[in-house]
Amino acid sequence: MKVISIDPSSIKPAYCIAEGHLIQEFGQLPLHPLSAWINLMSDCDMMIMESQFFKVNISSLIKLTKSVGMIESIAYINDMQVIEIYPITWQSKLLGKHKRDALKKLSKLRASETTKTKIKSNDIADAINIAEYYYKFIEG
Repeated sequence: MKVISIDPSSIKPAYCIAEGHLIQEFGQLPLHPLSAWINLMSDCDMMIMESQFFKVNISSLIKLTKSVGMIESIAYINDMQVIEIYPITWQSKLLGKHKRDALKKLSKLRASETTKTKIKSNDIADAINIAEYYYKFIEG
């Protein structure tokens, strides 16, 4: 099963495409043009989206909700299964329980080890780790 995992953002969401534990592609895309997301997701069977982080101001939350809605709508139009995973769920299983700054460092380190590429972006690292969480703990 080919999955796309997404760490949402109101500006440039991060993604990771994987199939059978193999990372095929990762990066970040601006929300517009939306056709880039449509093309990116066209081969995928499932989307795993990190659930929204609510400790932001209302304006940021509205923008984030809109971006999540746009990306999820592409998945539903393509008959993809959509799974939402809370940050604490995948982080505690893959990285352990740590403070926020330590989790960000550990996320980049683990994603770098998984891809054998130095990952500098917290968002891309999270997208990669969300895919790894799916294959390790959900699909089995």
